[in-house]
Amino acid sequence: MLFKKSKLGKDNKGFSLVELLVAITISAIVAGGIGYLLTTSLRMYNKDTVDVTLQQELQITLNQIVDYAMESETIVADFDDTYPNYLALGTFESVSGTGVLDKTKLNAQIIWQDGNKLYIKKATIADFCLSADPENTHYREIDKSKIVPHIPAAGASSDANLLAQYVTEFKVTGIGGIVEVKDESGNVTGHAYENPLSIILELEFEKSVAAANKNKKVKDTAYLRNKVTNDIYVNVSGQSYQYCSLYEKNSVSVETTTVDMEKKAGILQIP
Repeated sequence: MLFKKSKLGKDNKGFSLVELLVAITISAIVAGGIGYLLTTSLRMYNKDTVDVTLQQELQITLNQIVDYAMESETIVADFDDTYPNYLALGTFESVSGTGVLDKTKLNAQIIWQDGNKLYIKKATIADFCLSADPENTHYREIDKSKIVPHIPAAGASSDANLLAQYVTEFKVTGIGGIVEVKDESGNVTGHAYENPLSIILELEFEKSVAAANKNKKVKDTAYLRNKVTNDIYVNVSGQSYQYCSLYEKNSVSVETTTVDMEKKAGILQIP
């Protein structure tokens, strides 16, 4: 009996070395492309996340400072580019159940930058003024020398007082409401302030991500709700007026200052 030779398996051979190398090369290219896309997407996601986080932290911090500023009844703004640069805000407490302010009790906040962090610390009228005694001639007069000792030396601020981090800039760029006091001859004899007062703030945050720096900067003006009667201290760029008292219309003449910031703030009042 004759048998035919089976042809099964005649074409059932494996991949050649060349085919295998080509397949591996293509797979590597595809995998590399997918990996690059994933890495790029992750990097962009991280950048966007940091961007959003910075914006949120910046806004929350600014809102908190603005809230303190809006309710304050006395101001110390000392930003002369030497540490510590700080903003101190005080609100007199009301007598429980009466709504009447107790001028001997001051709820104050001191805000300063140390390195890339922003700090806040509570203070009292004893930390702010020459005297809390209504019978004293220096009653409620601001004493800047009392405030500074409550701010730690540079690099020694405690995180217990931490308000924000990633801070590259915190400063007051102007106080709106400052006016020139002139004598009858028109000579400037000093500076005073009129209500309402405003505080112009600048705040900038920066954070490194993927070998790049992301930063956010904001400028805002806080208008004080309360009528300020206490002395204020102003020592910022373009406004080194030191101690200013409330303008008394019956005792001095007054004209607006030429500070552009104050004109833009739109709050100066000419009697």
